Amino acid sequence: MAELARLRKQWEVAAAERAACLDSVKRQALDFLEAGKLPYSITAKNNGPSTITFRPDWPLLMPDYLLPLLRNGDQSPHYDILIDMAIAERHSDEILRWFDLWRTAAKSPRGLVLRLR
Repeated sequence: MAELARLRKQWEVAAAERAACLDSVKRQALDFLEAGKLPYSITAKNNGPSTITFRPDWPLLMPDYLLPLLRNGDQSPHYDILIDMAIAERHSDEILRWFDLWRTAAKSPRGLVLRLR
């Protein structure tokens, strides 16, 4: 999801608008970018296929051919993408807010890795 957001810089909202669930999709996309909270979870099984469970409030269907591409990835904030989005929308307060959070997270003992391009 992060790579898709990085490449697009703006969310493709046509499908969500047609499904009348744009607000829910945007909210969950921001949950992912701000906190690394995925709209799904994957449970691995030793002797069988993994199961994918979507959050109850995830409004869109997931095509079967995309399921193998899903994985439990990095669950940390994606400040770089949030900064890019704020720059594209010319929201200087948001740019500074995300940058300050990014720097604070980088200095924390948890050691957030900064994704520089």
